[in-house]
Amino acid sequence: MRIDTRLPGIVFVLVIAVCAHQARWVGAAEPRARTNAEIFREAVVVWERGNIADGDKFITADYIGHTSSGDRDRAGLHKRIESFGAKYSNVHFQIMDQVASGDRVASRLEATATETATGQSIRMIGMNISRFRDGKIAEEWAVWEIVRPAAPQ
Repeated sequence: MRIDTRLPGIVFVLVIAVCAHQARWVGAAEPRARTNAEIFREAVVVWERGNIADGDKFITADYIGHTSSGDRDRAGLHKRIESFGAKYSNVHFQIMDQVASGDRVASRLEATATETATGQSIRMIGMNISRFRDGKIAEEWAVWEIVRPAAPQ
């Protein structure tokens, strides 16, 4: 009787194929959902770049923002991002602290920028609390203060 020497190799390939297929059955390759804190960090980039079109994927249609100058809706946020981008250049935000619980994310931020009109560097400090719904910011409370001059970097 002659034994086929290819048999162990064929069995090995079949075992690997079954294991790989089974891993897909249990969802091993599925990506995990982003956390609200991660989504907030991505939304901060919209402010840095001033790209309003990208911002809409981070806020709900019925967004409401509460600031020291009053409440604003989605259109009001768009106007604020536009005016901020016109007034400041070289904007860089840094999240210094962040705490998330349930549907809320609280963040302490610092920002550096250059005033377009004067060329002066400034530093801003702020606090933001965002309430999320379905992976988007539905409501937020923000307080910012400008600190002059910017700290040397």
